[in-house]
Amino acid sequence: MNLKVSNLKYQLWAILSRNIFGLPFFYIYAIYKSWKGVINKNTYAVIEGMPRSANTYTIALLKVFYPNIKLAHHMHGILQFKVASIFKKRMICLIREPKDIVESLLIRQEGINPKNILREYIKFYTYILHKKSIKIIYYSEIIKNPNIIFKALDLEIPIYPSNLENLIRIKIEDMEKMDSNSNQVNNYKVGYPTKERELLKKKLTFEIWNKYNINLLRECDELFSEALKRSYL
Repeated sequence: MNLKVSNLKYQLWAILSRNIFGLPFFYIYAIYKSWKGVINKNTYAVIEGMPRSANTYTIALLKVFYPNIKLAHHMHGILQFKVASIFKKRMICLIREPKDIVESLLIRQEGINPKNILREYIKFYTYILHKKSIKIIYYSEIIKNPNIIFKALDLEIPIYPSNLENLIRIKIEDMEKMDSNSNQVNNYKVGYPTKERELLKKKLTFEIWNKYNINLLRECDELFSEALKRSYL
């Protein structure tokens, strides 16, 4: 995809996913993509976070044990939370360090201007921190202790099989294939760590952290620290 188009696409998605007027677009998009992640009156809970915050891992984990649970997810904007507040739904927000989000997202979606990601981070978590009804979970806690997400959603904690990580990986790959309309999994885009992504991330570190982006990053880090203090345990 043309890099300018990629950046404009990201900005448009960001605007729509934080404003109520964007909801009709997402309902139409959901029908077109056969995506069941948009909130409706039958939704059990909203699970959202900035991209690359273990969103896919969390949904895959829940779907392993509760395959029929109706979840709103992967819009990566505050719109789902705004609607969830009206419907009185359970709300979970995933958090991750802003620097890691920027680098990981640029690997997955080349062409986005880092400052646009950082600005969205600020808007996203400024809203979250003003909503006490939203439970905040640090993304790696779900990986280390899966119980935390089941407790936060008032779900019975399951008995974990020995091959849980493999079951989650299969779910993630199925979700990635559906999202890309392909039978192949891209090692740069898949929702779990790969060697290819880690090598590219190291290269990006030297390219994107100029003086302007560093100043925005500091503001994001402050929000992350405040969110972390409120994280659900």
